[in-house]
Amino acid sequence: MAAGDRPHPDASESRRRRMMWESALGFLAVFDVLALVQAVWNMFRDSPSVGPAILLLVLLVLTWLAWRTWRTYD
Repeated sequence: MAAGDRPHPDASESRRRRMMWESALGFLAVFDVLALVQAVWNMFRDSPSVGPAILLLVLLVLTWLAWRTWRTYD
């Protein structure tokens, strides 16, 4: 077996990994919604800050990366 070769996971392992990424997507989606509400709420304050927008951006990037990884387990 060459250094880059890995054995193919069986169907149950693939299903387990897919469910793990689905859980991560659900977790991130909940916090995406909360961060979105916080960012919109922050816009209507007298002195808005950049923090909620940055948090929302980071969470959206993490969600996108998790979604792309989840798609590989079809």
